[in-house]
Parts: sequence; structure tokens; C-alpha cells
Amino acid sequence: MRAFRRLLAAALLLSCALPAQAAYKCSIDGKVVYGDQPCPDGKALKLSGNEHVAPADAAAARQRAEHERRLLASIETTREREQSRAAAEARRAAVRASAEKKNCDALALRVKWKEEDVRTATGRSVERARRDARRALETWTLRCGK
Repeated sequence: MRAFRRLLAAALLLSCALPAQAAYKCSIDGKVVYGDQPCPDGKALKLSGNEHVAPADAAAARQRAEHERRLLASIETTREREQSRAAAEARRAAVRASAEKKNCDALALRVKWKEEDVRTATGRSVERARRDARRALETWTLRCGK
């Protein structure tokens, strides 16, 4: 999970550092026009210091954007895979917990029956019933931890 968070943070940092799209400032028929394509006649105006300068190579910017899209898709796939694994593990844990509870309930019922046998035993069978009840209680305590 930590690796996923690191990859996501790296992708976000990369996407923040690069401009989303190139911008060009051109002079066409004496008018200043801004666009996402290079100037058709090659007359680009110089941008002042307070304006954002777009990368000169729009193809490189597109390649970087495509790379980031692929990286983000990879990160998303990894996240989905990890979520799926975590959900499957949670289901398996729930099944194990349910089976353990069922086993403990069966052992508790056995202890109850053995205690009833002690109360109803007579003569020589009393000691054997007590021993069986003690063993059933020890088994329940060992497996169920109570």
C-alpha cells in the first residue's frame, strides 16, 4: 500500500511540474492571438516576463502527457488489484472467523452436555463423567481462549 501511495505522489508531482498544454502568442493581421498550435506564418511574439512560457516543442509535451496518462493508468490498475486482494483476504478472514466461532460453539455445547452427564451420573460412573467434563472444558479453553 505504501508503494502505491508513493507512485501516486510521484505521478501527481510530475503532473504539477509540467504544463497541461502548450500556449502560443501570435500576431495575425496586426492582432494578438493566443492558441495551442504554433503560429502559422512563424511570427511568434515574445512573451513578457510575467507570462507563462510554454515548451517550444509541443510534440514533447504531448509525449510527456501521454506518458503520464499511461503511468496514471498503471497506478490505477495497481490500486484496483490491491483493493481486490484486500477484499478477497477480508472475505477469507470472515470465513475463518465464522468457522472458528462455529467450532467454539460446538465445543461449548459439548462442555454443557458433559456437565449434565456429571449431574446425572451415579455410582462408579461419576468419576468418569467428571474426568470427561474436565477434559471437554480444557479443550474448549485451549481452542477458544476463554
